[in-house]
Amino acid sequence: MQQYKEIKHLANAIYGDVVLCKDNKSGHLVVIKRAIIEHCKAHKPVAQQYRHVIVSEDIYVERKLLRELSQGRGHPHVLRLVADFDTKEAHHFVVEYCSKGDLFDVLYKAPGCRFDLTQAQTYFRQIVSAVAFLHAKGYAHRDLSFENVLVNDKNECKLMDFGLAVDLYTPQTAEVGKPYYMPPEVASRCSSSPPYDPAKVDVWALGIMLFIMLTGNQLFDKAVDRYANFQIFKSSGLRGLVASNKRWAATMPTHVLDLLDKMIRMNPAERMTIDQVASHAFVNLSATTPIDRTKKGDANPMKWLEMRFPRLSFTAK
Repeated sequence: MQQYKEIKHLANAIYGDVVLCKDNKSGHLVVIKRAIIEHCKAHKPVAQQYRHVIVSEDIYVERKLLRELSQGRGHPHVLRLVADFDTKEAHHFVVEYCSKGDLFDVLYKAPGCRFDLTQAQTYFRQIVSAVAFLHAKGYAHRDLSFENVLVNDKNECKLMDFGLAVDLYTPQTAEVGKPYYMPPEVASRCSSSPPYDPAKVDVWALGIMLFIMLTGNQLFDKAVDRYANFQIFKSSGLRGLVASNKRWAATMPTHVLDLLDKMIRMNPAERMTIDQVASHAFVNLSATTPIDRTKKGDANPMKWLEMRFPRLSFTAK
């Protein structure tokens, strides 16, 4: 830590904390995420109230991806790893500083807790670009949310927190992520549930994020049958759910509804791929890298703003 001067504590993290520092060599502000090795290996949070749970986040997966995604020029909308090092007690990740905090904070401060169409489009394009880059590298994020996107002083989004990332082509079984963003195949899992496609989990979560950006509302607390909105969605699809709410129906542009309808589908096989999202007229990312889907080897309004999710995705011990 001799190269860095600690300025202030920014946030608690699952396995440690996050601090703002000054790089004594370059003079630049950076952020250092410290993760206590003992807790990382045991998958146990440092926060006393969560000591009874085993968390799913894997700090070693996160380190691997941060290193890989930051190679060369990295990606303009993926948080860049500046350096990483270990002490006897902790792993340290030095990353770029994003002065505006996470996208949740930015959205909360926006008029009506929502973005106008132009701002939503700008942020969404950037996030889709980052996820397309991640998928092209062969990984799915599985925890896309406003809390996992930072914003710098240039209003650029930076995707972060890769501790739940998995191989894009390997079906998954774990119920992980944050409830508002979980698709049905993750939110309502039981012992007999078939494995799910993690790539399509990311597409659903992106759709939920875009919907919230534009409306200031969540679609459902969780994509399970006990919520009335989800029952409407199951029977009538997203278009039917939007039509059931006069304000949503009056303010949702047709081309955006077309995109959301193709992202937020009950059947994962019917959802768009990330490349299809990137190619949609609303997003129109001309530089999106095509993804080979051949398996490697063998080939209630504003309620969501009342509670900020703990940055935990856990399984009870």
